[in-house]
Amino acid sequence: MYFNKSERIFLQILLFITAVSIVSGGLTLTVFPLDGSIINIINSKASSCKVCTSNNTQRQCYNSLTLVNRTDLEFNCTKPQDFFKVEIVHKIAKVLLGKFCSSGTIRSVTIQGQGSLSLDLPAGQKPSSDMFLVSAVERIPTFAKISVTLQKGLLSSTLLTPNYPNSFPDTELMEWYFHIPNNCKTAIKFSIPKKPTCLKDKTYVEFRNKVTSTKDVLLRGDQPVQKQGSFSLRLKNCQMDTGPSDGLSMSLTVTAFPEPQRFTSVGVLAAVNIIILIVLLVVFIVTRKKKRDLHTEESVYNLGNTNLQTRPKKPSNDELMVYSHLLRKQKDSV
Repeated sequence: MYFNKSERIFLQILLFITAVSIVSGGLTLTVFPLDGSIINIINSKASSCKVCTSNNTQRQCYNSLTLVNRTDLEFNCTKPQDFFKVEIVHKIAKVLLGKFCSSGTIRSVTIQGQGSLSLDLPAGQKPSSDMFLVSAVERIPTFAKISVTLQKGLLSSTLLTPNYPNSFPDTELMEWYFHIPNNCKTAIKFSIPKKPTCLKDKTYVEFRNKVTSTKDVLLRGDQPVQKQGSFSLRLKNCQMDTGPSDGLSMSLTVTAFPEPQRFTSVGVLAAVNIIILIVLLVVFIVTRKKKRDLHTEESVYNLGNTNLQTRPKKPSNDELMVYSHLLRKQKDSV
């Protein structure tokens, strides 16, 4: 997906350009348009005041003039700002937002202004009308917004900044919105191979959820763990030094993980009560068993042997008769 942006600025002054130097007096200027910029100097009042250029061989004057390269200018009137307006057109090159797989975590992309999408299919497969939908939505305050859904079976996603590995656009604001299951927390890690040299403002990331908003201007690798639920992540670039080695590019890995279940105070109390009941039941069973074993021990008289023995069972009728015989014998002897 590509995003195009063009800027058209009208100013009612003599010149508003990125680099101006005085050559001699106040009516002769040297103009240095930036790469990709077009400067239109237009006589808006059809006056006799003209803008002139000269080289080694000749000098030419115009009512209007378009500049794309360095040019020395002269005006044949004393107050050219009363007659001319300047239009600066600066076209920003295409920005690659990314390439997205239909089975991945990205569910929708919203961009400002104009954009273009391309659909890549395997050889022989025909496109269908429901492969993706394009519609106009409400205006967004960011350069682009990408919606990411993490769900069971797909709880991790690695995303790249626009134009990666080249630089993220100068001074732009980008947003990712992450749909996270309510019972999950989220860990975020940045990999930043290139950081910009800022001429103005600072580069930062901002996390937002339904309750809080936090900023980080350090662009550290590991970010604070996000609490339960969905959240947005915004990346803001500064006004960068345009040197060849400067710029901002990074990848971000977002991983959701279920939060461990915790017992409530009611649950803990119920668990303790169950344990106590189990212990009491075990003690009761053991005590009953010991009492039963103690009550079943009985004495037995063996004929021909005066030793008494015990055995843990209920005496039979024959054993009761032995007891009676023994008692009568002892009475007679007395």
